[in-house]
Amino acid sequence: MVPDYYRLTALGGLPVHAFEELHGWGLARHRVDEAATGAARWATMWDEVAAGAPESGTVAWRLETPFDADIRFGELTDAFFTRIDTTAVRSLVIGHWHHDYLRYTSETRVVDTLCAHADRLPALRHLAVNDINIDTADMSSIPPTDLTALLGAFPRLEELRYRFGRDQRPEDDERFILRAGHHPALRRLVLETTGMPADLPRALADSDLPALTDLELWLGTRHSGGDVGPDDLSGILNPPHPSRLRRLALRNAEQADLLAATVAAGSIAPHLRELDLSLGTLSDAGADALLDGHPFPRLERLTIHHHFLSDHRRRLLQSGYPHTHVDISAPATPYHSEQDPELHYVPDEYGRHVHFGV
Repeated sequence: MVPDYYRLTALGGLPVHAFEELHGWGLARHRVDEAATGAARWATMWDEVAAGAPESGTVAWRLETPFDADIRFGELTDAFFTRIDTTAVRSLVIGHWHHDYLRYTSETRVVDTLCAHADRLPALRHLAVNDINIDTADMSSIPPTDLTALLGAFPRLEELRYRFGRDQRPEDDERFILRAGHHPALRRLVLETTGMPADLPRALADSDLPALTDLELWLGTRHSGGDVGPDDLSGILNPPHPSRLRRLALRNAEQADLLAATVAAGSIAPHLRELDLSLGTLSDAGADALLDGHPFPRLERLTIHHHFLSDHRRRLLQSGYPHTHVDISAPATPYHSEQDPELHYVPDEYGRHVHFGV
């Protein structure tokens, strides 16, 4: 099974290490008595944290402030940039960054902070923003931010992972996640959400991404603000110039059957080495589109984890791609919303639902 809202354990081939960890104890703090008031407060011992830290280029650093903690993101980043040799940092993971519920903020502090310190991170090649799991916040409650300035500040970035939501706030509909631009070094882009806006894949198609070989988009549902249709993906699936894209993942998609047919008909299909349609609602109709005419002659891996396929179609996919590693694990069971009083999912008329719901 795919764990709900997983946390990264590695990035860019390096193990994730939380900056504030000290000998496995988490936040290293000591109690400081204030003689004047008799009160006490917690103070972070950043020097001790830094002294116990690994070499800066050997790990993927995680910067994260626990929910409802007395530490602020600004304090954490200030300590990181002043006590760690960040010039050697290659991989960086940003976890939870606000002391309150994320849905109550629309601040761009993460992007602003990283852009302001871009000159302190000359070796940064792999970046994950909002690596936040369900224990801290629902994906839908993570406010979206425009990433255009971030990519501009790090032109040598090779991998960007970004998780965001559209919590049915009117202001979320007015925000761009990415504007068309030139990003020469970006090889892998992962955008995870429960509801992807249509302008995002259009902006990607209009961008100059000469090095991009791996693209992963979580499309989500209409209930969560996702409005991506086949036309919005046309520029990615039918690029006007030869594309280097070899892995395409359209995950967590409410219209997985339609997407399967759209990808199979795209000019990029014969060049793909990996196709991932997992976490969505793929049924027999989508499987038929993947089998009709064998549109993926070079496919080495096909992933359809979490699906609504019949046993017969699953066997057909296995036999239809004899030289491809086919992952058709985790079959899902259709159900209807009255079975789910907390409305974790919004099923379609057939009871099919995406893996990551509202």
